[in-house]
Amino acid sequence: VKDRKPLIKKLIDAAKQADRIIIASDEDREGEAIGWHLANTLKLDIAKTDRIVFHEITKTAILDALKHPKRIDMNMVKAQQARQVLDKLVGYTLSPMLWRNVKPKLSAGRVQSACLRLVTDKDADIKKHSVELFYKTSGIFHTETNSLEIEGVLNVDLKSADDVRGFLRDCQQASFRID
Repeated sequence: VKDRKPLIKKLIDAAKQADRIIIASDEDREGEAIGWHLANTLKLDIAKTDRIVFHEITKTAILDALKHPKRIDMNMVKAQQARQVLDKLVGYTLSPMLWRNVKPKLSAGRVQSACLRLVTDKDADIKKHSVELFYKTSGIFHTETNSLEIEGVLNVDLKSADDVRGFLRDCQQASFRID
């Protein structure tokens, strides 16, 4: 379908004229989410929209399902949304490992195009980042009796190795006091 807008408009118009709308989709999280998305697209009241499930396309199965309608289970919808987020977070991280260690093009998630977008955005951020080196300096100090050892960290980041060497030279002749 080139442009879905006319189709969706036709479905919304038909839904407005219907006495009852029954959504039939798979029983799993995906099916529940598809039913929820359809109900939202058609501007249906989810609390009043019937949903049925059947496992075979026979007259008996469909009639039986119609006798036992239920409502869209928002916990299942949220579970599907959580699964989708996990697919993105975990799949993006694991897929490259699978490519290297198991089989090229093997996927740990179902959302490769979104993954590609995140990867390219992150790569652009990395390329924009400017590296700034600095050095942290710390020391271990002993009391005059060597009974107590105290670690100290300089609260200034030194910008070059020469600055660090100069600081350490100055420290060799210095005496320190703990307040």
